[in-house]
Amino acid sequence: MGDDAKPGSFSVFGRAASAFIVTGLSCVFSVQAAEWDSSKGVSVTLQEIYSDNPDHTSAGGGGQFFTQLRVTPNIALKGEGARASIDLTGSLAYLAGDGSTRSWNPRLSANGKAELLQDHVFIDASATIRESVIDPFGDITLDGLRDTGNTTIVYQYSFSPYFKTRVSDIGTLLARYNFTGTSHSEGGASGSTDNSFSINFDTDVGSSSSRFTWGISNDYRKSEYEGTDGRDYISTDLNLGYRFNRRWRTNASLGREWNDYPSNDSTIGGFRWTLNTTWTPNPRTSLRIGYGGRYFGSTPTLDLSYKSRRSTIRVDYSRIVTDANSELASLEVDPITGQVFPVAVLNNDVFIDERVTASYSLQGKRTNVTLSGTHSKQDYENTSQESELTRLGLNLSRSLSGRVSANAGLSWDQQDRAANDGAETWRASLGMSVKLGQRTSLNLNYTYNQRDDDQPSESYEENRASLALSFSF
Repeated sequence: MGDDAKPGSFSVFGRAASAFIVTGLSCVFSVQAAEWDSSKGVSVTLQEIYSDNPDHTSAGGGGQFFTQLRVTPNIALKGEGARASIDLTGSLAYLAGDGSTRSWNPRLSANGKAELLQDHVFIDASATIRESVIDPFGDITLDGLRDTGNTTIVYQYSFSPYFKTRVSDIGTLLARYNFTGTSHSEGGASGSTDNSFSINFDTDVGSSSSRFTWGISNDYRKSEYEGTDGRDYISTDLNLGYRFNRRWRTNASLGREWNDYPSNDSTIGGFRWTLNTTWTPNPRTSLRIGYGGRYFGSTPTLDLSYKSRRSTIRVDYSRIVTDANSELASLEVDPITGQVFPVAVLNNDVFIDERVTASYSLQGKRTNVTLSGTHSKQDYENTSQESELTRLGLNLSRSLSGRVSANAGLSWDQQDRAANDGAETWRASLGMSVKLGQRTSLNLNYTYNQRDDDQPSESYEENRASLALSFSF
């Protein structure tokens, strides 16, 4: 972690890492006789970059060339046995050369599952390490050429033991504990620990003997940020469901929640309810529409998914109470850089997040197209601040031949945090990749960035071109 990490970050990292290691060892014991699939290698990239405004100044600065060397060892490991599985991919990029802002950039995605007592006791564990933007309303640099102080390495670990058992022939009782630790390499982001416990009972879903289902859920979560007294979230719900036929079902819930966190509002808990209908005409299509109410207002929901042989459509809408670290695991990841784009600053604020996301992807024989969009409105509980973030993106890739491929991208960001604190950013890119040999490739890329900020000194334009030669071993 960086030198300016906040006090306490290491302790969060250490406790979570220790838990993950212990869980990983237990998984390894269980899968010793399993089939293992592993791969490892090293990729080396030598890159020459030209930018006509590398410092993103409103005056334009001056053109400059940069030479960078990136060395990335990587590993992939997968093992699966009768009662456990492990899936891990990781890399550690070392970047050296002109304008490099961070020498080391680790990435990790690891998941482990184990059945400790047959049919009853289980444990899940996961770990992720990746780069994230700290403030999505600030200037974002994707390639580490310019130090904006707006990126951090996120270390997030979790383990979750749980117990489940059948209750007569009625349904299933599930008790689960979950720990999640989040640390950041930079002091501008706040680390946290989350401890949660839940007890749920559900009758058999889709039982041929009854179309009616019911269940009871009880949840407790304690979230602790560095330098805070912690936040508590407690809820209990009665869940009801009715299946009309194979295509239609309806679900409802009625419950109450008790919360304790800093807020300007006098009410941060009370009764809550939901009612939704799900339509599943075939295995490729699902539509869920719902409505509900909580102490902060209405909670509509929309969840649409459609998948054909070549295309996929996703649309989601929700309105929830949350914080930035809790949302990191499910947020958009840049497909090229691996960076995460949070919907809020990575601090300890609690906010109401009203969000809609949509995406469409088409996979052709030689051409792939992805269109995506996100709009998030945040209403902060402990301040009067309201923020909005909108992002639209279009990406295309096409195989021109067996050795040559091309790609293009266009994105638009609208960032509004206050009356005089907003910005609009356009990014366009064109690229070509040529495979010179089995392990060697040449990549040529051009990008254009334009930011119009309410603060004139933060506005800029930039043209950037790069030529990279990559080897893999």
